[in-house]
Amino acid sequence: MPRAAIGCAQHWLTRATRPPCSTRRPARVISSRPTHAWWTCGAAAPRQRIFTLSRKKAKAALPPALQARYREAVSLHQAGQPARASALYAEVLKVRPRHFDSLHLRGVAALQLGDTERGIGWLEAAIKVDGSVAPAHFNLGNARLGVGQLEAAIGCFDRALALQPDYAQAWINRGNALLDLRRLPQALDSYDRALACKADYVDAWYNRGNALLDLGRPADALASYDRALALDAGHSQAWCNRGKALADRQALSAAAESYARALALRPGYPFLFGTWLHTCMKVCDWAAYTESAARLQQGIVAGDAVSPPFPVL
Repeated sequence: MPRAAIGCAQHWLTRATRPPCSTRRPARVISSRPTHAWWTCGAAAPRQRIFTLSRKKAKAALPPALQARYREAVSLHQAGQPARASALYAEVLKVRPRHFDSLHLRGVAALQLGDTERGIGWLEAAIKVDGSVAPAHFNLGNARLGVGQLEAAIGCFDRALALQPDYAQAWINRGNALLDLRRLPQALDSYDRALACKADYVDAWYNRGNALLDLGRPADALASYDRALALDAGHSQAWCNRGKALADRQALSAAAESYARALALRPGYPFLFGTWLHTCMKVCDWAAYTESAARLQQGIVAGDAVSPPFPVL
């Protein structure tokens, strides 16, 4: 995952499109600048929470004591203590009920704490105060995407993009929602728009590959996965889905190698070990069969997700 970076936004996108290995990969960047902030939250399979930090200039300064409480809340939030931060945002809002940043961050804190309904409510309240802030719409879109409100999420991302057309993260998450709706050409266009904003965006190349794979274009998908891996050779999902694209093209030896790279990076990759072993069997590579079959059997007996049903039986 990308590390903390100044002036960037942190967001999260994952997705499982097909067993064993099509999964959106989370991208995460946290800003450490100390002024007014809003967080962005998104969720996807597996349902985790990732947060985006961005900045805006306050339209009206808080009184010094209240400003101190707000800054303390932001510091706690950045330190991974959303419950304590939320209590301080509430103190600010008792005095300034229309304080945009406190409304927004309290919404994200609620999402972090698993209270999606209240989180969405606070985000909506923030947007009523100031609807001109693109990341606020993006944040609400991510929250709606996380609970499967796909059409509503797309509407939020569209509003964010109307305000900030070069918002690469919003283009990607819009594409993810469209991919979930099986609107594959539109999803592909969204990923292309993200790459037009940020050509070295690993997750955009990876998700673009997923859309192309689902469109039945494995050669083009392979090229996208290769671009993602050129930027991040440790992207286990890209290695896995690259293997799927190669398998779809009947390049089975190369597919097995790609699966092996994914397993080297993530030994417990769900269902992939059996897929790799089955692919090796198809090309008559029996070098590690006895040991691997025993390991597969042990995993099945233990109830581990080591293989899709039936391929090596």
